[in-house]
Amino acid sequence: MGVLGHFLYRPDFGAKGQVEYLAFDGSLVAADAEIYVAQVHRLAQSNVHGLIFTGPGAGGGLDADKLDGKHASEFLISETDPIFVASPAYGITIGNIANWNTAFSWGNHAGLYSLLGHDHSGVYEPSGAVATHAALATGIHGVGASTVASVANITTHEGAADPHTVYRLESADHSHQSAGMEAGKLDHGLSMVAASLLDDDHPHYKLRHGISNRTATFAYAAGVLTVTYVASYDVWVNGVKFTKTTDQTVSIPANFTFYYVYFDASGVLTATTTLVEVDSLTQTIVALVYRISATLAAIGDERHHSARDLKLHAWAHETLGARYDSFHGGLTGAFTDTTFSISAGDIWDEDLEHEITPAKTTCRRWYRTALNVITFEDAITTLYKMNGANLRYDNAGTLTDATSNWYVNHYVYATNDVQEPIYSLIGQAKYANLAGARDEPVPAFANLSTVEWKLLYRVTYRNIGATPDYIEAVDYRLASGVPTTFAPSAHGGLTGLLNDDHTQYLLADGTRAADEIRLTPKVSSSGPEGTIFYDSDDDHVWVGTE
Repeated sequence: MGVLGHFLYRPDFGAKGQVEYLAFDGSLVAADAEIYVAQVHRLAQSNVHGLIFTGPGAGGGLDADKLDGKHASEFLISETDPIFVASPAYGITIGNIANWNTAFSWGNHAGLYSLLGHDHSGVYEPSGAVATHAALATGIHGVGASTVASVANITTHEGAADPHTVYRLESADHSHQSAGMEAGKLDHGLSMVAASLLDDDHPHYKLRHGISNRTATFAYAAGVLTVTYVASYDVWVNGVKFTKTTDQTVSIPANFTFYYVYFDASGVLTATTTLVEVDSLTQTIVALVYRISATLAAIGDERHHSARDLKLHAWAHETLGARYDSFHGGLTGAFTDTTFSISAGDIWDEDLEHEITPAKTTCRRWYRTALNVITFEDAITTLYKMNGANLRYDNAGTLTDATSNWYVNHYVYATNDVQEPIYSLIGQAKYANLAGARDEPVPAFANLSTVEWKLLYRVTYRNIGATPDYIEAVDYRLASGVPTTFAPSAHGGLTGLLNDDHTQYLLADGTRAADEIRLTPKVSSSGPEGTIFYDSDDDHVWVGTE
């Protein structure tokens, strides 16, 4: 009833134990059942009416004789409860209650959010003050139901401009992305069925597929390839991400066998001898490995970036192949009878740049040991291979000595090999003359993928029964096309040079008649002046002079 006066107990009035209260005009009014008496403090005396005074105080400050209805203005008509004032509930305002009702209407947020990172010293109460939203859902602002450090910790929940900006919604209920919360942070990966994540329901996006960076390194030992962890990297397989923070290993079991190494749809490093297409959506290729033995293997880096376009990659792989970086130059060859060097430079395998530095004076020298079996020798300082004093060539998978004064070609490649990027392939034929050597088609690498290699030079040597003679090198760095087919930049690199399509020339076999033959004089011991002789050293016919 909002009564602010004092309650009186009068044993001689009305029913025994009648409780009355003293109104502001000094009259006594019987108290009804709605009066709630929190506590009673008795006085040690009564007035002339036989009344016992009760009130919130301890009895001091009021004269009981004045309770005669004539001094009502001196009565205590208001009170302040120090216990209530000290409680958190004392500071709750109507606005606070409205804010709470709004927050309460949101329901229990437990489990909907995961902390992305926030300093709770500001808007939110430190851990322990209000444990969860669920704790606030009992009682009025948690009073009497949970420990609350200050009313502000509750009331600012709704009053803050954007109270959930540091959280991301982990429910699939998109309706939570509304005003007062940060949109765009729905985590499909944590809230949706895994199988549905592969649905192509975002056609305006391209799914990532590949490797985020090439910080890891490769190692090979005991028949095991290791992708050695250096810094974390992400493997994407058709839009699904696997973050790698440890070494990854896979077995490479068989000698003279070519392997495709890739991460499968579960993010597991795997090796197979079956072709893996560059645009495969279930396999993210990492390396190409050709095993010679348990301790020796060629490792080609195939970690294409996850942001590339797969269809464009497939087109470039099958039509262009590895290309020479002509903008920066380099990879310039220098050749002698006994040495070679390739200066520093780059090649590109689609989106992958392979930097070959410093200059190289060693190579991996490849040749066949059977018709369809190929091997290599490591860290070799000459492009060619000798058998004693004789230059050798690859004769259908068998190394064979070349005939004296015959020619053998060698092909120099820049590759994606992470250990020894310069390769030399021994020619697969011998030629009696230089024209025949120049007409040789590029030989094949058995059971290997050479699309990632760029042909740099064709180098020709002649067998002379001792250290072979270096004859010439044809430059193919700027030639277009994949490494196994090319457009030569020199006449000597053309095919069909033995075709009789230059009728202005004599034929070497003498079958075309000539009206006149002019020979260049040269000192000769073959006979008197005017003697015609052939010089095998330079493959020319001369007229002798004394």
